[in-house]
Amino acid sequence: FNFTCKAITGDCTLIARVVNVTNPLMGKVGILMQETLGTSPKMASVFYDCHPSYLKARTCIRTTAGANGSWGSSTITGLPVWLKLVRSGNVFTGYASGNGTTWSTITTGTVTMGGTIYVGFVDTSRSISQLTKATFDNVSLTTP
Repeated sequence: FNFTCKAITGDCTLIARVVNVTNPLMGKVGILMQETLGTSPKMASVFYDCHPSYLKARTCIRTTAGANGSWGSSTITGLPVWLKLVRSGNVFTGYASGNGTTWSTITTGTVTMGGTIYVGFVDTSRSISQLTKATFDNVSLTTP
């Protein structure tokens, strides 16, 4: 699990396009907003799941630190894929797009977090011996 992040206060929108994934059979790569930098914090994420059983944009929303998340799936498949995550108060909405213009809502969930959260990029592998890395472009982070 690799998480590159920035602290943000208040509402925000993070958009990124996943262009390429190394070791795609093992990886999940995407964007994430989480309450702390601790282990298993409250969080919301939108990612591309490269496992052959999925091969699509998905979301995970964890409302309680340390608990399992709630998963959602889109119909957006294949790379490149655009991912968008919006925070509005304690409401987080994940979107996916094949072209960066027409967005499909995957999941909306309420996660009570403090005013300042951590936003960024994540790449993870299902195996500690087979690392996964992603190439992102067209990145934007906006605040009202």
